[in-house]
Amino acid sequence: MAPAAPADPLESAPPEGGEAVRRLHTPPPKAMKTFPLALAVLVAGCHLDTLLNASGGGRAPPAGARAVRLAFTTPPSNAAANSAITPPVQVSALDAGGNTITSFAGVITIALGTDGSLLHNARLSGGTAAPASGGVATFAGLSIDQLGSGYTLTATLGTGDVAVESAAFNITLVP
Repeated sequence: MAPAAPADPLESAPPEGGEAVRRLHTPPPKAMKTFPLALAVLVAGCHLDTLLNASGGGRAPPAGARAVRLAFTTPPSNAAANSAITPPVQVSALDAGGNTITSFAGVITIALGTDGSLLHNARLSGGTAAPASGGVATFAGLSIDQLGSGYTLTATLGTGDVAVESAAFNITLVP
């Protein structure tokens, strides 16, 4: 008859007719066997200088870093019809950690997202494409020609695969 398998994983199966022997060393669990690989992947995905530097964040991502998302850092505010939205709308290119990619200098475009006008035929005027400087595109002189509430703007990058919609704002008779 074959010896029974031990219930305790630290015990070896008893030899025929003998007692179980407790092992002093056990192999790591299966999950631990992949730990070095998981750690390598984690470190490769991080900015190693930020990980090892005691001062931590604040460092710019590497040159040529691709924007993962856009954010309205200065969102549109309520304005009068045919008047510039002030302060100027600003959109930032951000990395996966939410940091501005200061080396990003691509062109960001902006358009009406939600048309809050009564007849839904409002026009956005002003510079609707702006190159980013230090990762931030500034849209000075944007205006909308019709009164309405619940307008939004949509900023896009490249072919539109990276986009963001602003918070709602209103265009009124007076600011």
